[in-house]
Formats: sequence, C-alpha cells, structure tokens
Amino acid sequence: MTLANFITTLGKVLVIILLLLALLVASLFGLNTNPINAAIIAILQDP
Repeated sequence: MTLANFITTLGKVLVIILLLLALLVASLFGLNTNPINAAIIAILQDP
C-alpha cells in the first residue's frame, strides 16, 4: 500500500465517521436522513 492509498483510505474512514455522527444527530432531531444514507452508501461503493 502506497502512502497515497493510505491517506485516501484514512480520509474515507474519517468522512464515514463524520457522516455517521451526522446521521445520529439527524435521527435524534427527527430530520430527514436519506441524503446522509445516500452519501455513506456512495462512499462505501466507491472503489
């Protein structure tokens, strides 16, 4: 694994963690979570 791949993977993990926190907050306040779910799925499906 090169350094660039490691940094990219680390960035994806950080973004997913932030999106999961946003999902938690949105669900606590009863907001629409569909865009957050779509973003998480899109990041996970990205090769």
